[in-house]
Amino acid sequence: EMLGYTREELMALTWAELTYPDDLAADIAEFERVLKGEIDAYQMDKRFVRKDGTLVQTILNVKAVRYPDGGVQWFVATIQDISVRRRMEVMERGHALVLESLVKNQPMAEVLSHLTDLISSVLPGAIGSVLLLDEDGKHLRRGAVKGLPEFFNQAVDGVEIGEGVGSCGTAAFRGERVVVENIAVDPLWKKYRDLAHQANLGACWAEPIRASDGRVLGTFAVYF
Repeated sequence: EMLGYTREELMALTWAELTYPDDLAADIAEFERVLKGEIDAYQMDKRFVRKDGTLVQTILNVKAVRYPDGGVQWFVATIQDISVRRRMEVMERGHALVLESLVKNQPMAEVLSHLTDLISSVLPGAIGSVLLLDEDGKHLRRGAVKGLPEFFNQAVDGVEIGEGVGSCGTAAFRGERVVVENIAVDPLWKKYRDLAHQANLGACWAEPIRASDGRVLGTFAVYF
């Protein structure tokens, strides 16, 4: 259930195949220390890859049961899903960083950059983007777009909002959230479909950013 496989599928895979590549070396190193008799158990934070390609954050505990001569008879392991807890910890750190930036009167570009970085930390594979309406209230300008290709940023900068202007242009025009699950077929992206394809963007939702009086100031978007 945790990894999305049937029992039969899971039994045909090794734990190395299920491990997120960046976490494999550390796990192997500890595992080999157990085999050498240096330790009997270890614990580590570890990411596994679900069948659908998404990651699950876990705490892994491993304990060796040994023969009388010291050889390993078998391993007992427990894997606890802590994805929700990790996301909350990242959100709390990001929230604190944004507030600190505001208190220190850092440039708005830096504050917005912290927000987009936070999205990438909480949602692996996601790219956060903030676009701001210019003074005429009709054109979007880049606010914080870290992670998106520069050719895409240049094409979007200055675009006039309206129906069918991607997720952000439409969200700013309507004043409501716009969710596009598949850019390749959604009519809202018809004018910019090739651009999104070149940027390897497959989905996007956009939320209007509003002032206290209800005016739309820009959009906050997440791309996948």
